[in-house]
Amino acid sequence: MKSRTRPTSSLSLRALRGAAVAAALLAGTLADAQTAEWKWSITPYLWAANLGVDVTLGGRQVVNEDIPVSDLVDDIDLTFQVHAEGQRGANGMLFDLFDIELSNDGKQVPLPPPSSGNVVLNTDMGLTLFEAAGIFDPKGDQRGIQILYGTRVIDNRAEIDALLTVDPNPAVPQNYDNRDTLVDGMFGLRWVQPFGHGWSGSLRADASAGGTHFTWGATSTIAYAFGKKQQYAVLAGCRRLEIEFKEENEAQTDMTLDGFSVGFRFSF
Repeated sequence: MKSRTRPTSSLSLRALRGAAVAAALLAGTLADAQTAEWKWSITPYLWAANLGVDVTLGGRQVVNEDIPVSDLVDDIDLTFQVHAEGQRGANGMLFDLFDIELSNDGKQVPLPPPSSGNVVLNTDMGLTLFEAAGIFDPKGDQRGIQILYGTRVIDNRAEIDALLTVDPNPAVPQNYDNRDTLVDGMFGLRWVQPFGHGWSGSLRADASAGGTHFTWGATSTIAYAFGKKQQYAVLAGCRRLEIEFKEENEAQTDMTLDGFSVGFRFSF
């Protein structure tokens, strides 16, 4: 097969033109970055998440339960939830922190079939989710599709004292004490659409893996902004997160958080 070559002068001319265009685009980007100002927002929020927990010890499923948020309220010892974003032209960053501490003593849970018996649980559990991600907004106008890329850190703490009774055998005490700090690589997409008169909506989907076996999340939000510069906003929406932890010490834990969220955003 004969190779085809172009005249050197033609290649040089094309290369010079390409370099000139690239230089012009880079210069324009740097100029925009230098003249643009960072725009920040902080959003304290409350995620009223229902909790689904599946715990397997030594190949035996001891917990398989969906706990509504109304039942979790009495078990919550502490929670802290805040979201922050900064945007400058087409690029930006976001940080999200969700932390919750739960405890419950003397709870009886029947073992799922075919086992016959129950387990008495004394539990202290905590979950911290921290996200740090870059935002790429191709048009730089905070509308349409945005790309999210970064990391999700999951700190999972669980101490479970279990008294396992399987009829007709005597009760057997078991202890599950574990703390893992897991770091995932995260990638996601977000769609933002203003509707006018202060209203806007957004949809977000993301996935992460690495420290966890696999984690995915989805969020839908509607917001109403007000103030002289629309610097304040009320947000409401739904959020779901499913975490599949890696098996460790014969213990496999899967966790689902799903529920309604509300927040108040300050922009400056």
